[in-house]
Amino acid sequence: SKVGNNVCAVLAQILLAHPTVSILQIYMNRTQITDSGLCYLASALPSVPLEQVALSLGNTQITDRGAIILSKALRQLAPILSDLTLIFDSTEVSDVGVGTLINALLSLHRLTRLHLYLFKCAQITDLSAKGLIELVKSSKLLNDVFFYLKSTGMTQSMIDQISQLKTPKHLKFS
Repeated sequence: SKVGNNVCAVLAQILLAHPTVSILQIYMNRTQITDSGLCYLASALPSVPLEQVALSLGNTQITDRGAIILSKALRQLAPILSDLTLIFDSTEVSDVGVGTLINALLSLHRLTRLHLYLFKCAQITDLSAKGLIELVKSSKLLNDVFFYLKSTGMTQSMIDQISQLKTPKHLKFS
């Protein structure tokens, strides 16, 4: 798709013009979006009272830099964000970006639902798996969790540990 960073800039302007938006769903799979485009969008997120965010960036040119930029914006939504879906399938996000996202997610004290898709992110390893385990174990309110982790660099042993988490949370895994 020829959709690129300019669309993110326009979306950011729309968000800033509508400061009462509480639910945001943006699907930009298979586009030319880069970290710079995500920066435009992420800069607008803290300006609106978002309770639910679904951001799909699969098959884009997003890297760790983009994940770090998004993490900073998510931290600022800590007082209100309760529902988050992030899709980073087939991107260049690695353990560095996922680690930063996990740290941001740990600060979201109202988060009750998390769906995280990291399919075909070969640079994501057991380090990220350990962080995801810690996130699920330490979150007090998180009760609906879904991780899609196929075709990553995680070992089967760590994937098994995630899928077998003994927790009262509704954990789905694929």
